[in-house]
Amino acid sequence: MEKTKAEWEADRRTPIAHVIRGPVDTIDLEYGLERIEHATRVASGPVLRLELRLTQHQDPARHLRAFAEMHAVVNGQPVRARGAAPTMHEAIDAVAQRFTLQIERARDRQAAQHQRLTDASSWHHADRGAPNDPHHDGVFPRTPETRELVRRKVFRLERETVDEAALDLELLDHDFFLFINVATDEPNLLVRTRVGYELFQPHPDPRGLTRVVTEVRAHSEVAPVCSVAEARVLLGLQHETNDHLPFVFFVDRDRGVGAVVYRRFDGHDGLIAAD
Repeated sequence: MEKTKAEWEADRRTPIAHVIRGPVDTIDLEYGLERIEHATRVASGPVLRLELRLTQHQDPARHLRAFAEMHAVVNGQPVRARGAAPTMHEAIDAVAQRFTLQIERARDRQAAQHQRLTDASSWHHADRGAPNDPHHDGVFPRTPETRELVRRKVFRLERETVDEAALDLELLDHDFFLFINVATDEPNLLVRTRVGYELFQPHPDPRGLTRVVTEVRAHSEVAPVCSVAEARVLLGLQHETNDHLPFVFFVDRDRGVGAVVYRRFDGHDGLIAAD
C-alpha cells in the first residue's frame, strides 16, 4: 500500500534525544520537542542527530531560572543554540528562534564563505541578534571554595583562518572558539564580546589578522604562561571584579599548549585545551 504524505513525513523525522534537569513540566518538554523538530525543516541536508536539553532551577532568587539548549548535526555540520529566561516556555521560544537561524546559516555556509572572500562589505554579523552578555546573571553564583573544575576537553584543534573560526563560533553558538590560526601556526582564541570579536594570541602578532575580512580587534596583552590551577585563580579574580570576560586564555606551562578556562552556567569551571 502506498504511504500517505503524513507517513512519509513521520519516516523523515530524526529521533530527538532529550535531557531533563530539575522540575521540567511535561507540557514544556513536549513544546520543546515540537519547536526543535520544526526548526530543522529549514535544513537543506540530512539531519543526523537532534538533542534537546532543558534545565529548571528552583532557586526563587534567580531571575533566569530556565535554560534550554538545542543541538543538531545538519549535513555533517554541528549546530547549537542555547539560552536562559525566567520561564521555560520563554527559554524554548528564544532558543528555537536562534536555532532556526543557526541551521539557516549552516545551510548557507559555503555561499557565505565564497561571498566573504569576494565581497567583504556584503557580509556581517548584524543579523545574529544581540551579543551574549558575558556577565549575565544566568551564571550560578558559587563561592570560590565550592567551585570545581568539572569539565576537561582536550582535542586536536582545527587549522583555520580567523574568518572560518568566526563562522564556526556562530554556528556552534559559542562565546569563544579555540583554533590553530593558519597564518601563525599557533593556537588562538576568538572571542565574541559585547561590541564584536577579539582575537587572543600567545604573543600579539599582526600576521594573525592578515587578509581577514571579519572585523576583529587584536588583544594587546601576552597570554599568561601558567598551570591550569593558576589560570583558574586568574579567572576567579576576573569574575569577582567583573573585569573583562568569564574566561582566561593561557599557555599551559606543564604541556606547552594553548588552553582556556571558563565559567560555566552552573558556576563551576571548565577547561578546553589543545591535544
